[in-house]
Amino acid sequence: MECKYCGAVYDEYKEADCPYCGAPTPKPEEDDTVKVKFKQKTYEFEIPKVVISTGAKEQLQSLQKNRFLAILLCVLGLFGLAGLHRLYVGKYVSGILYFLTAGGFYIGTICDLYALSKGSFKTADGLPLK
Repeated sequence: MECKYCGAVYDEYKEADCPYCGAPTPKPEEDDTVKVKFKQKTYEFEIPKVVISTGAKEQLQSLQKNRFLAILLCVLGLFGLAGLHRLYVGKYVSGILYFLTAGGFYIGTICDLYALSKGSFKTADGLPLK
């Protein structure tokens, strides 16, 4: 299935939401109205349609951070500048903690370096690094 928000292709049977942008997979049986029962009376509300611009995929790709630069900043953490890679991807609190504790006594920096090399490290928004 192709995500209608970011254009990514994924298997809707394995993933409940788009793994790239987090958009929910639309259900074919969903109705465009919501029924609310309140004091023996039922009210129907129409759900407004969300329109995504045609350049949404390009905007999403421009928000993705560079994985090579994050790896380079993480390696600098092994030489005393720990936490720069986390600040780069938007994880500010843990970036400051890494800086103050020398990367979690180097254990956190080494774990992040492994995750970056595997490609499983995500930004604070949950986006993968490109």
